[in-house]
Amino acid sequence: MNRTLLLFWLRRFAIIFVSAGLGLGLVERAQQGSAASYASVVAWSALAAGVAASLATYWAYKRSCALPPRSSDGKS
Repeated sequence: MNRTLLLFWLRRFAIIFVSAGLGLGLVERAQQGSAASYASVVAWSALAAGVAASLATYWAYKRSCALPPRSSDGKS
């Protein structure tokens, strides 16, 4: 289970990091031209990817590992 969650997190992180990096990189290039500094692009992309991948992994874990609701009479 831990390996599956780790691979899920890494896959989400990579996809979001690349997507955010491309988008933010284009914005930085459009605003700053040849004087663009991409350190902040990498930092913001990593932060966004880390948060989004963590939330997606938590949601997937809670959804796939959820226990069925117990009946009110105590029988499952």
